[in-house]
Amino acid sequence: MSYLAAGNQYIQDVLAGAIPTNRWTKLAVQRQLDDLARQDDATFPYVFDGEAGEVPCAFLELLHHVAGEKGGEPFKLEPWQCFVVTTVFGWRRKDNRAMRRFRRSFIECGKGNGKSFLSSGLGLYMLCADGEPGAQVISAARASDQARLVFDVAYQQVLGNPELAQTFGLKALKKGIEHSSSGSVMKPVSAQGKSLAGLLPYFVSLDETWAHRDRTVVDEMERGCAKRANSLLSTITHAGENLANVGHEQHEIACAILSKELGDEETFACIWSAEGYNWASPEAWRAANPNWGVSVYPDQVQAAAERAQKVPALQAVFRSHNLCEWIGSDIRWLEPQKLVACREKNLTMELFKFWHVGEPGIVDPDERRPFAIGMDLASRQDIAAIVFTCLAYLNGVEHFYAFGRYYVPENTISTSPIAAYKGWAARGLITAMPGYSNDSTRPPRHVQPLSRIRH
Repeated sequence: MSYLAAGNQYIQDVLAGAIPTNRWTKLAVQRQLDDLARQDDATFPYVFDGEAGEVPCAFLELLHHVAGEKGGEPFKLEPWQCFVVTTVFGWRRKDNRAMRRFRRSFIECGKGNGKSFLSSGLGLYMLCADGEPGAQVISAARASDQARLVFDVAYQQVLGNPELAQTFGLKALKKGIEHSSSGSVMKPVSAQGKSLAGLLPYFVSLDETWAHRDRTVVDEMERGCAKRANSLLSTITHAGENLANVGHEQHEIACAILSKELGDEETFACIWSAEGYNWASPEAWRAANPNWGVSVYPDQVQAAAERAQKVPALQAVFRSHNLCEWIGSDIRWLEPQKLVACREKNLTMELFKFWHVGEPGIVDPDERRPFAIGMDLASRQDIAAIVFTCLAYLNGVEHFYAFGRYYVPENTISTSPIAAYKGWAARGLITAMPGYSNDSTRPPRHVQPLSRIRH
């Protein structure tokens, strides 16, 4: 079976329910089918080239595992990996088939699914087999030891496989991996180093953004890739316990792309997680781990789940790292997944002139629904929040509706260790107030639409 056929079979298995998956995985594979149907539309600027998608797959299977019980054995792509790689590399621009459609790739799944190996293999491919002169291939992370994880796997590939090194002209040097004939180099970078600015990456493996304390690495890599045609920024991560960092922001953007709330034709996204399942169930464990039974061992996951049930302090780490759930903290008043399920699109406060949401008609002023207003004021360091809450009936059932506005000083946005502030401001989710405080006498820089939550 070809790599493309294996990827297509994975799509069918997901949609048929043969594999436990969450809605985001289903939306990701459905997006591929929808895009294939769109490519004959003259207004759609991309075309799918299956052969182009299979080339990096063939390269990846030239590699060997470098550690563990499979050390020294040839690497074999699993169907989910075939889906990811053929999709990311197969889509091309109609006006220039040499140019890829996807400039960014975001993959989120539980730990132990071979993320580092896949990233290192794609890095080597982009270094020596994609035909780019002077390619800068970067393994980037928050800390230097994390950045070296992906790089060191690639380094061991070159050292331990002389045939690969000779065939593709690769040299493992102290400071990086060199492809002399094209003048290309692969190296690790991190926020701890001084080598971030001025890079022009052709390929970036951005590792474990759940652990990034600020936006430094992500922003520098995005700026660098934007300056180079046909570059690819690849993020592979699992979830974390901090909902205010750049990793969770990337997760939210990926969800918005998959749900079509955000139009972004140049970002591939797929999320494997236990969302929608009882976290203690075998279906949840499998849904979060596409390499189930290959590099993720069912008995070990079951043992970890049982420990997390007996020792509540272990639950947050197990659910975020193994099941890829963004859960916020050990103790939660309301889980984010449940909050997301309450969101409704296209609601306005005007609709709540009526007792029944969305029903037209002339309403007596005495029958208009009152709003209760709640405020959490802050001057400099925190978010100032105003939430308007109303009781109304939807299909005869009583609901509470909340509309919120949120304000943060510009100086706090630019200096706060909370990396998500900048992203929220750019997306209009918070209002940036000029200067150092939430001073109502000065007009805001950005006025965002009210966010809507139904509960």
